[in-house]
Amino acid sequence: MERASFEAEVLERTLSSVFEQEGSRQEQYEEYQEIKKILSGTLDQKVISYCRIYSSVPKIYSGQFTSNWLIADMDKADHALPEHERQYSFWKDTHEEDYSIMIGKRRVITYYRPIRSRSDYEKQNGIIAMDINISDIEGMLSSGDKKAMYLVNEQGIVLADAGGREMGEKLLGDAFHFGQHENEGEIRWDHAVFIYSQLKNTNWYLVGKIENSKIYLMNKKIFIAVSLFVIILLCIVLSLLFGIKNIQLKYRVSKVSLAAAQYQMQAMQAQIKPHFIYNILDIIKWMVLDERINDSARMLNELSHFLHLSFGKDSGIVKMSEEMEHLSAYVKLMQERYENKFEFITEIEKDTQDCLIPKFTLQPFVENALLHGILYCDKQEKRVMVRSWKDESAWYIEIEDNGKGMPQSAADRICEEKSDLHKNSYGIYNVCERLRIFTNDKCRIRIISREGVGTCVCMEFRLKSVKSDFN
Repeated sequence: MERASFEAEVLERTLSSVFEQEGSRQEQYEEYQEIKKILSGTLDQKVISYCRIYSSVPKIYSGQFTSNWLIADMDKADHALPEHERQYSFWKDTHEEDYSIMIGKRRVITYYRPIRSRSDYEKQNGIIAMDINISDIEGMLSSGDKKAMYLVNEQGIVLADAGGREMGEKLLGDAFHFGQHENEGEIRWDHAVFIYSQLKNTNWYLVGKIENSKIYLMNKKIFIAVSLFVIILLCIVLSLLFGIKNIQLKYRVSKVSLAAAQYQMQAMQAQIKPHFIYNILDIIKWMVLDERINDSARMLNELSHFLHLSFGKDSGIVKMSEEMEHLSAYVKLMQERYENKFEFITEIEKDTQDCLIPKFTLQPFVENALLHGILYCDKQEKRVMVRSWKDESAWYIEIEDNGKGMPQSAADRICEEKSDLHKNSYGIYNVCERLRIFTNDKCRIRIISREGVGTCVCMEFRLKSVKSDFN
């Protein structure tokens, strides 16, 4: 639900100026193309089932729709929606929307956000409606106990449940009202315990129901788990007494795991450098001052996408396709910052896209290629290329630039110098160490360079030796 409100806010900032005036047919055609581009790049179809946009100013493209969004005049908005409520952002309870003959009807909950004029805040230029399919919510609620999870409003009326059988019913008696209690807690009612928590920026609550019989079983399972833990602890003590060799092995495994976690944390902390973020925000500031609203909105979307990928919740090991998505987001920001002074080329073979690799492996090499190779050299045509392919024995990755290059003796020392860990830039030594840990020393990294020609970083992962980690 936070995602729906966030996407509506991004759209409202862009559309407020677009819907400000009627414009010529050509101008409106250009508006429509820009809106399509924004919707294609903004809507998260995993969360939003449909987006409806209503304009108070008639547009020649009103009535345009796809399977994901609709643009229409204000008079097509939900007539059951009170006029005074259209002035504020709010969530509407479960209801049915009829989209078209091709799409049909869906039961949804909807987030409404007004599109306000930038010159007159009291003036409303339109409405954005973000619909979330009730069946999607039911699917999430059924991921656990199919009869135990509910989405309810303040009055305790069920908006969605795992089986869809209790929708519209009161969950906790006619006199109960969630608004009269804390934002989260538990309530004992009718031989069961209800655990609830208010969803952020809404008057809705997520409620879990646990029968008393299940509580008894849960306590029994806890007792069994504690007993097993004690038994395991005793086994560990015996292992400490009779297995010095096992102690050394466990110590080594713990040390390797800790080192991997430390390198991963260093990579994530160093990835988002303050000076890089400051420069991007400064570019956006000048775009806004120059009234380049669409450009600034696009840049904010790209920055948001880059930060989302950088701080995403994952194990630290990602697919090659995900690593390239993060790298592409970084390169787009750098191209904007340096006014497209360089070209970025990728040749990623399909059979390597699902190969696994530690997160933030490629970006430091590309950053070094840009800052120390091509951005400040005298060549007219500047480019960075990333290639990925496999053969029967190994998986190969190359990052190549046509920049200034360096003596081969200097290139040979890069992966061995620990001193770069203490510099402001994110060190290549850090990347090499993480790859050594994650592949158990089954990778090879070479840097080949010629002054005046360029530099190529070559990585080789032996598939037979690291098959469990990299395939």
